[in-house]
Amino acid sequence: MKAFLLAIGVAVTAAALASCSSSTVAALTETGVRATGGEPEKARAVGQSAGQFAGSFAPLPWETEYAIGGGIALKSFSEQGQLHPSDQLQEYVTKVGLAIVAKTPRAGFPFAFAVVDRDDVNAWAAPGDYVFITAGAIRAMEDESELAGVLAHEIAHVTRGHMVRMMQNTQRFAAIAQGVQAGLEKDIPQLTQTVDLGHTIIFERGLDKDMELEADTLGVEYAAATGYDPKGLYRFLTRLEQRSTGKGGGWLTSTHPPLNTRINGIRAKISNDLVGIDGAVAKERFQAMTAKALAQ
Repeated sequence: MKAFLLAIGVAVTAAALASCSSSTVAALTETGVRATGGEPEKARAVGQSAGQFAGSFAPLPWETEYAIGGGIALKSFSEQGQLHPSDQLQEYVTKVGLAIVAKTPRAGFPFAFAVVDRDDVNAWAAPGDYVFITAGAIRAMEDESELAGVLAHEIAHVTRGHMVRMMQNTQRFAAIAQGVQAGLEKDIPQLTQTVDLGHTIIFERGLDKDMELEADTLGVEYAAATGYDPKGLYRFLTRLEQRSTGKGGGWLTSTHPPLNTRINGIRAKISNDLVGIDGAVAKERFQAMTAKALAQ
């Protein structure tokens, strides 16, 4: 838990900006300085690069992703719930997540994982390598391969740049860029608007449905490459479909494709590309690491 709070500490200024009606170039620069470790020239570029890259599919500099993602992380905590109080649970989820990251094109990046103290079933990711999962989602799981499957799905959103692409392809993001390019930075709360846009995409609009299906199939690959049973995500989604009349969440709402569509896609992926791969299920370890924490 402490590690996660440290990871998002660089974005504290973004939270302050979110509570203001406007932001200045100086405030944005301060955010950039925090995100990049104190290099003023680089920080100024970070403060404006979201606008410079708007409307294209060019990748954002990682420092910019990190600053935006940090703001979304803090906004998630303010609106979606606080960290679950169990350090053991936070550390366990982080270890599973980092093991998966090591098998992805984003290996070596400083991913941060957090369990949010909510009862609904949800998980989400933000640019800059932030991944969240609710305690309710973990309660709905039966083994570690299911946890790995869900985390791998969210990691896939990050490695494929899904959130950034969605943000870059919106009129609102382009409008922020136009204001900056016109020299109106002092009238455009640039980073605040970008953070708000990202939060809206995650919790209200949702990602493109094809992106969600890609994250499912790529996540299954990542889990299998890490040594987990690739059927973990399939079992988890099947159980959610069977219990869909119970407590819902982001994974059961219109922000994701229908569960049967996702289940069929994962089944096809396993049948076509991962036949005969079993991998670890780790049910006893999962129960030992989560049961006491989730009883709190």
